[in-house]
Amino acid sequence: MNARVILWSAILLYVVGVGGGEAKEPSKLGSVEVGVITSSQGPIGKPGLAATYRHESGGAIRGCVVKTLTMSLGPVEESNGRQFQWLCLTATKANEESFRVWILTDGYPPASVRTARETTARYIVQEADTQALEFRHRFSGKAVLPSLGAWNHLFPRAIEDSSSSGPFAEKMRYLGHVYLLEKLEDARSAPGPVDVYVSSGHRTTF
Repeated sequence: MNARVILWSAILLYVVGVGGGEAKEPSKLGSVEVGVITSSQGPIGKPGLAATYRHESGGAIRGCVVKTLTMSLGPVEESNGRQFQWLCLTATKANEESFRVWILTDGYPPASVRTARETTARYIVQEADTQALEFRHRFSGKAVLPSLGAWNHLFPRAIEDSSSSGPFAEKMRYLGHVYLLEKLEDARSAPGPVDVYVSSGHRTTF
């Protein structure tokens, strides 16, 4: 599935209001609403851990195909007695176009969107350098996830029998392609979106 199709299926949720969702102002990390940031080992892995993957071909690929992707583990937050952790996916296509997805979750995002709704606290997407959009239900404030068939393609999935380096497998399948782990490093926390759209039309920063 084309990366742009996946991203815009998520944005479409905001435009047409599927599932009662709308973009709202996300609270700053560590605020009272979201929870207290902790420094412990996260539900996915150590905060700051970053895994970079490269397309298995190692050569020329179509411009619309993701060439490299990086998954970074951010800080841990506690809310209502549950621990959540930020996971940031940054994907760059062969034509240098890019997009990002941030998710605050209590584990690696499951393939089932029904299950993911129960494990996800926040969900944010951004295409290139445009404003990032956070999707929340207008009444409950819960994260609104893509429900048009894109969810199970939105995050890389480990290939069966692939060995793993902590939370990240050495081989991952993403959008119908295979990616190999190129680098695993203990970097700084995953970046937060710097320009998040809010329903009033204003902007907020992390």
